Amino acid sequence: MVQGRRGVPGPSPTVPHRDGAAGGVTGNIPTPGMPVRPGLNSCGGLCTRRPARPLRPPSAHGGRRRHRKDLQHRRQRLAAANNRPTVARVTPTRLPSHATTSAVQLTINGEPHDVELDHRTSLLDALREHLGLTGTKKGCDHGQCGACTVLCDGRRVNSCLVLAVAAQDTEITTIEGIGSGPGDALHPVQQFFLDRDAYQCGYCTPGQICSAIAVLQEAAGGWPSAVTRRDRAATAGPIDLDPAEVRERMAGNLCRCGAYANIVPAVLDAAAGLAGR
Repeated sequence: MVQGRRGVPGPSPTVPHRDGAAGGVTGNIPTPGMPVRPGLNSCGGLCTRRPARPLRPPSAHGGRRRHRKDLQHRRQRLAAANNRPTVARVTPTRLPSHATTSAVQLTINGEPHDVELDHRTSLLDALREHLGLTGTKKGCDHGQCGACTVLCDGRRVNSCLVLAVAAQDTEITTIEGIGSGPGDALHPVQQFFLDRDAYQCGYCTPGQICSAIAVLQEAAGGWPSAVTRRDRAATAGPIDLDPAEVRERMAGNLCRCGAYANIVPAVLDAAAGLAGR
């Protein structure tokens, strides 16, 4: 048998017989004594199949096609890899415990507190989770609702935005430290909140009271707001509060129950009561 193109066996070439007659194109060599007529195959029929084509050497074009296909597949694989999202491989770094925590001393409501805190701990979490002062509420934890308002050196801050390690060497006042005078008398702001029923669920009330106390101190110190008249802001002295001033200055404290109609009068009553003393 002769191998044709692509490894497919092809027909055998014609083999001459002893007497000079051509054998069949099927490649069957007749046995001795078998009568064979010229022009007929071994089966006695006419030759109907074409003779086998001569073998050709492997063409160079086939190798080029394969090379082109390999390049095309390689480009497709690279394109797929480039379109895949990249995931950064970060090797975790293990640090000793003293690198992420430290001893913090906080002065809260006039009393010092020593506590071991992670450097990322907010003042709000330090008050609630580590010191048990749960009067300060966690609302949004993004500094947008004012429920976590406390006083640091008399100024109101959102405790969820202050790191506990940054609150050292400051006097922190929470709702637990307000109105803790002789006989546990209420602060005037607390009393007027009760008189005006300036709360409903009470969740935002600690932050509202701390913020209202700071508002009274700011107005007494002559701090202008966005709604203060320009001629009044340019002069020194206390600023008289009105409903517009109170709404502007208390805008950072949200009440989801909608008790603003009673909160504003309560702050105004507290301002008038403190001014009459």
